[in-house]
Amino acid sequence: MPRLTPIRAVLLLAFMLAGCDSRTAEYPADTPEQTLDSAAAMVADGNADRLVDLVYAEDEHMRSLLNQVGLLLGSMQALADAVQNRFPEELEALRNKTRREGAGPILARLVASGRSSTNREFGVSQIDRTGLTLDTGKAAGKRRSRPPQMSESQRELVNSLLRQLLADPYRWLEQGRARLTTSRITDDTVAILWDGKAVLPPFGLVLIQRENRWWLVPPTSFPGVRKVMPRTEDEWFVWGSMVKTIRNVVEDLRKDVDAGRIRNLTDLADTAVEKAAIPSMLIFFAYSNLVEQREQEQTAQRNTKDAAPDPPPGKP
Repeated sequence: MPRLTPIRAVLLLAFMLAGCDSRTAEYPADTPEQTLDSAAAMVADGNADRLVDLVYAEDEHMRSLLNQVGLLLGSMQALADAVQNRFPEELEALRNKTRREGAGPILARLVASGRSSTNREFGVSQIDRTGLTLDTGKAAGKRRSRPPQMSESQRELVNSLLRQLLADPYRWLEQGRARLTTSRITDDTVAILWDGKAVLPPFGLVLIQRENRWWLVPPTSFPGVRKVMPRTEDEWFVWGSMVKTIRNVVEDLRKDVDAGRIRNLTDLADTAVEKAAIPSMLIFFAYSNLVEQREQEQTAQRNTKDAAPDPPPGKP
């Protein structure tokens, strides 16, 4: 049984473990095309929580985290259904805007991110994308005493992305399956393309063949992502807690939509930011402390090894 550290104790007070959903429907993944078809079918069937079944997990820690992500994806689908029932006209206007823009803001950014981003240290000192820079306060070793204030244009951009993500997260997959194709890299690896262009360039998003199935590979090996990936049990626990926090926010938003406390899609996005800000900051602080502690221990181990005297001649 994992040890109950102070961080675990605090986080356990904040979250309730959700039950597991049944896995009854079958979604084949014998070919890359079947994997993409199954992803679209899961959304169409109302089983967005099953999307993680198509994602490759390197170990039990990753699979456990993916299971939590699956519950989050299911909650997001329930929220989208509530928005459809509550704001059908506004949602249709959002969809029309997305159609006029082609790929849609979120996926378009994933396709173009490798060309527009000038910062390769993703998640370390800042997130730099066209029209949006979020400073995490780590640059040059400085700590900010208060979070940076967004301009009105930045706020509108974030609000626009959140509106689409929360109100209509999967429609691009349902309606845009024909725009998703693959390109062979090796015998057991293919790249995923949207309108013939790589997703998440320059490294790209890929499917791999393992155990006679084709799996989506999460971008954990990307240089910036790899740098912030969890490596210890406590770090994995905090990541899982972060996913649960987001799911709790999404569930609260669905209840607010059903009860009429959310007035429109802009209000939905603003409320999401308000609900997520403080718990996300606390979890980020906890994770930063864990990573800092891990790095200090690794540095101390290297220094101890370097300071150790060389063994006498003839002895190992």
